[in-house]
Amino acid sequence: MQLIDYFQTFTLINFTIFGVFLLLMDFLGYSIAKILKITTVFRPVYWLIGFALFSFEWFVLHFFMPFRPSLVWLSLIPLVTFAIFTVRKYSLKQFSLFWKEGLVLLFLLVPFAKALFFHTALPPRLWDEMAYHFYSPMRVDKEVSWNFSHPLQSGEFDFYMMLPRTIDVMYILIFSITHTYATAQLLHLLIVLSSILVVSKFFSEKGGLLPAVVFQFLFLFLNTELLFDATTGYIDSATAAIVILPLVALFLYVQKPTAKNLMTTVLLSSLSMGTKYTALSFLASSWLIALLLVLLTNRKIIDQVIKNKKKILLVSLNTLGVLLVVSVLFGGYWYLKNMIMTGNPTHPFTFFCQACSLGTAKLQGWGYLDFSVENIVEIFYPLFHLFRDLVFLFFLSIVLLFYFSWKNKTKDWQLLILAAGGVLLEVLLVSRVGNYATRFFYHWFILTSFIFSLPFLFFKQKNAKDILIIFGLFLSAVVFLFF
Repeated sequence: MQLIDYFQTFTLINFTIFGVFLLLMDFLGYSIAKILKITTVFRPVYWLIGFALFSFEWFVLHFFMPFRPSLVWLSLIPLVTFAIFTVRKYSLKQFSLFWKEGLVLLFLLVPFAKALFFHTALPPRLWDEMAYHFYSPMRVDKEVSWNFSHPLQSGEFDFYMMLPRTIDVMYILIFSITHTYATAQLLHLLIVLSSILVVSKFFSEKGGLLPAVVFQFLFLFLNTELLFDATTGYIDSATAAIVILPLVALFLYVQKPTAKNLMTTVLLSSLSMGTKYTALSFLASSWLIALLLVLLTNRKIIDQVIKNKKKILLVSLNTLGVLLVVSVLFGGYWYLKNMIMTGNPTHPFTFFCQACSLGTAKLQGWGYLDFSVENIVEIFYPLFHLFRDLVFLFFLSIVLLFYFSWKNKTKDWQLLILAAGGVLLEVLLVSRVGNYATRFFYHWFILTSFIFSLPFLFFKQKNAKDILIIFGLFLSAVVFLFF
């Protein structure tokens, strides 16, 4: 093929290849979900789970072979065969459960559709896209094995090659079989929208369609920077969207601490870990808060564990083994590789590097803001961007959630503790090892829309007085702030 053939926009052929490939990934993800008993609320990202496992396969294969299209298709055979033997019946009918939320999302996307399509179809145009996120056509064809060494400094590791690269591998595989970067950028957007659909369904199941619609509307119209970043070869928007998935899974686990919910949480957390180092801080924070909530709100379970500790220990050891395998297969292998090569799982940050001269590093410089009291306003201002007056509504949402949770005797306040508490604890953790850059904390944008939507969960109660309170306060606040 000519070099120009690798830089085409969307065509019927590459679009069809892209669709067939995603269908195979969904089939693989569907089989994994059946084996691990992942709840159907995560059905829109089953394809992403399948793709994550396929990325792991290519992490291993690329030690021996290049990312050539023929080899990519051949490598599908063992995984698809595995899926065929583990799933008796594959069905897309579960997507019908999401038709309301999906239809609303498509309708709300209409004002952005033309711009999103245009941006997605553009060739790579940003610095880091070709620096390390994308592979060139020659590299796809000629690079036989991973090269983790620095190209200029002997004895040092290449910084970019030592980062978690699950999404980057997805980009490379898609580019290899479609011969265009447009489909890789479309993949980025699809990851974000699929994750948003999961959160929408979660809201819909808890409080009806209204909170789901509110969340989608706020996400799309308050987070346009995140949305259009999802049309590039960067991975920050995808990382932000994926890291919200373990938050939903953690809440389900706090509500019902079962092995099934724990398995789902570990898998999605592993998937998040494989995206980018910036996912680690919120993951660690939300996991810690979830653990505290489980200990505080499930005393009966803890008492049962103490009484039957021997039996529980045997079951726990078996479960722990499966959890460790899952955590490695879906993203943790990047950290295992770093640990083996350098002695530092998050090379070159946080811990000492035994195999190089860099030592402990801190993500600073390049104009990033330090987490200090003086910079608090500048750090959190982008969350509301041009709608800075919505800060008042943000805190109003928090007050309303606690009020209705107390009144209706529900545990929905735990959602707020996980989301807002996770951010606050994350700031404390990150301030020790890193600084602030807006795109590294895009998940805060999604969490802002998430928290705004929480009071609307109580509309399912159909209590006219509560509905009037919510609408009255929100409308009066909007009138006061904007008029």
